[in-house]
Amino acid sequence: CYGVESSDWVDSCEVPEEVEIIDIAAHWVESGALLWNAPADAETVTLYSSSTAALDIDGDQMNGADLSVNLESGGVASDFALAKFRHLASLPAFQVSLQPEQLRQALQGQLAVAAFDASGTMLEATRVQVPGVIDENFQTTAPLGVQYDGSSVSVSLWAPTAQSVALNLYDAELNLVESLAPSSNENGTYVFDGDSTWTDLYYRFALTVYHPVSDQIESYEVTDPYSISLSLDSQYSQIVNLDADDN
Repeated sequence: CYGVESSDWVDSCEVPEEVEIIDIAAHWVESGALLWNAPADAETVTLYSSSTAALDIDGDQMNGADLSVNLESGGVASDFALAKFRHLASLPAFQVSLQPEQLRQALQGQLAVAAFDASGTMLEATRVQVPGVIDENFQTTAPLGVQYDGSSVSVSLWAPTAQSVALNLYDAELNLVESLAPSSNENGTYVFDGDSTWTDLYYRFALTVYHPVSDQIESYEVTDPYSISLSLDSQYSQIVNLDADDN
């Protein structure tokens, strides 16, 4: 190597190890606080989100992010958050400053946080756990699953991290009848409004969502976690009116 210790060639030199995004060691416990045992010599800590799960490190750069925000050291998590996550209470807190729409966008993508020293060298990067911030921002008391109101029917799903949700309706032979966009989407709850002609139809939700196990954006269909009736193989939920005279 040349110029490592002087202006001379030397027989050997240390090659810096490339930083990778490893583990899931950061904890976003509430909107304004992320807990992480960042390297002691970190001068800058940055949170990244990618809607296409394209985060990738190239040298000291994090590529593929749609959104990034520098976090402030010396942050403080609330007493409520620290009591809820007592096993994390000793970790340093970093202040997160995002607008509500930015926060929602971030939570719908792949997340990572990286630490840099004073010269801009990336020291460490890790993925982010999000149950705390999701519970804080998207808890709901809205009715979920199938709801009847006279001749009107609604089907609701709580999916705050989903990038999109559709309702797929199937006939008795499980042939696709219709794929519907949500009538509303408030606070992470997708609502699909219909009428009594939906009764006895089968249905599934078609989601596009970041999956932490595959670390990819996935598209697939799922049954309703609030199903009150299922097909014989339990692969489809069914819309039924439990208050109807024939039930």
